[in-house]
Amino acid sequence: MAPRKQKSAAEIKAEMDRLAAALAVQEEADRQAAAAEARRKAEAWAEAERKRERQETMAKKRAEATAESARRREGQREQRTTEDLKTVSPPRKRREESEGSG
Repeated sequence: MAPRKQKSAAEIKAEMDRLAAALAVQEEADRQAAAAEARRKAEAWAEAERKRERQETMAKKRAEATAESARRREGQREQRTTEDLKTVSPPRKRREESEGSG
Protein backbone atom coordinates (compact mmCIF):
# COMPACT_ATOMS: atom_id res chain seq x y z
CA MET A 1 0.00 0.00 0.00
CA ALA A 2 1.24 3.39 -0.89
CA PRO A 3 1.59 5.81 1.99
CA ARG A 4 -1.16 8.44 2.14
CA LYS A 5 -0.12 11.92 1.34
CA GLN A 6 -0.97 14.29 4.13
CA LYS A 7 -3.03 17.30 3.15
CA SER A 8 -1.84 20.74 3.93
CA ALA A 9 -3.90 23.04 6.09
CA ALA A 10 -4.80 25.07 3.01
CA GLU A 11 -6.07 21.95 1.21
CA ILE A 12 -8.11 20.93 4.24
CA LYS A 13 -9.58 24.43 4.51
CA ALA A 14 -10.42 24.46 0.78
CA GLU A 15 -12.14 21.08 1.06
CA MET A 16 -14.13 22.24 4.10
CA ASP A 17 -15.15 25.40 2.21
CA ARG A 18 -16.33 23.27 -0.76
CA LEU A 19 -18.30 20.98 1.57
CA ALA A 20 -19.82 23.97 3.38
CA ALA A 21 -20.81 25.53 0.05
CA ALA A 22 -22.34 22.24 -1.14
CA LEU A 23 -24.22 21.92 2.14
CA ALA A 24 -25.52 25.49 1.84
CA VAL A 25 -26.70 24.80 -1.72
CA GLN A 26 -28.44 21.61 -0.57
CA GLU A 27 -30.07 23.37 2.38
CA GLU A 28 -31.35 26.16 0.08
CA ALA A 29 -32.74 23.58 -2.35
CA ASP A 30 -34.45 21.77 0.53
CA ARG A 31 -35.88 25.07 1.82
CA GLN A 32 -37.23 25.97 -1.61
CA ALA A 33 -38.72 22.50 -2.05
CA ALA A 34 -40.41 22.75 1.36
CA ALA A 35 -41.76 26.22 0.50
CA ALA A 36 -43.08 24.95 -2.85
CA GLU A 37 -44.76 22.00 -1.12
CA ALA A 38 -46.32 24.33 1.46
CA ARG A 39 -47.63 26.58 -1.35
CA ARG A 40 -49.02 23.56 -3.21
CA LYS A 41 -50.80 22.33 -0.08
CA ALA A 42 -52.20 25.80 0.64
CA GLU A 43 -53.47 26.12 -2.93
CA ALA A 44 -55.04 22.65 -2.79
CA TRP A 45 -56.73 23.53 0.51
CA ALA A 46 -58.01 26.83 -0.90
CA GLU A 47 -59.37 25.07 -4.00
CA ALA A 48 -61.08 22.45 -1.85
CA GLU A 49 -62.61 25.24 0.25
CA ARG A 50 -63.88 27.04 -2.88
CA LYS A 51 -65.34 23.78 -4.16
CA ARG A 52 -67.07 23.14 -0.82
CA GLU A 53 -68.52 26.66 -0.84
CA ARG A 54 -69.78 26.22 -4.43
CA GLN A 55 -71.40 22.93 -3.47
CA GLU A 56 -73.05 24.52 -0.43
CA THR A 57 -74.32 27.39 -2.58
CA MET A 58 -75.72 24.99 -5.18
CA ALA A 59 -77.34 22.84 -2.49
CA LYS A 60 -78.94 25.94 -0.96
CA LYS A 61 -80.23 27.08 -4.37
CA ARG A 62 -81.64 23.60 -5.05
CA ALA A 63 -83.34 23.57 -1.65
CA GLU A 64 -84.82 27.03 -2.28
CA ALA A 65 -86.03 25.98 -5.74
CA THR A 66 -87.57 22.81 -4.31
CA ALA A 67 -89.31 24.76 -1.56
CA GLU A 68 -90.63 27.32 -4.08
CA SER A 69 -91.87 24.53 -6.33
CA ALA A 70 -93.62 22.88 -3.37
CA ARG A 71 -95.25 26.21 -2.44
CA ARG A 72 -96.46 26.67 -6.03
CA ARG A 73 -97.84 23.13 -6.15
CA GLU A 74 -99.62 23.64 -2.84
CA GLY A 75 -101.08 26.93 -4.09
CA GLN A 76 -102.28 25.25 -7.29
CA ARG A 77 -103.76 22.39 -5.27
CA GLU A 78 -105.61 24.84 -3.03
CA GLN A 79 -106.85 26.77 -6.06
CA ARG A 80 -108.14 23.57 -7.70
CA THR A 81 -109.85 22.55 -4.48
CA THR A 82 -111.51 25.96 -4.25
CA GLU A 83 -112.61 25.77 -7.89
CA ASP A 84 -113.88 22.22 -7.38
CA LEU A 85 -115.92 23.34 -4.40
CA LYS A 86 -117.44 26.16 -6.44
CA THR A 87 -118.50 23.79 -9.22
CA VAL A 88 -120.08 21.19 -6.95
CA SER A 89 -123.83 21.74 -6.78
CA PRO A 90 -125.28 22.30 -3.34
CA PRO A 91 -126.73 19.23 -1.68
CA ARG A 92 -130.31 18.47 -2.69
CA LYS A 93 -132.96 18.36 -0.10
CA ARG A 94 -134.45 15.00 0.49
CA ARG A 95 -137.69 14.38 -1.25
CA GLU A 96 -139.49 13.77 2.02
CA GLU A 97 -138.42 17.10 3.36
CA SER A 98 -139.55 18.94 0.24
CA GLU A 99 -142.98 17.24 0.11
CA GLY A 100 -143.77 18.05 3.66
CA SER A 101 -144.49 15.79 6.57
CA GLY A 102 -147.75 14.41 5.57
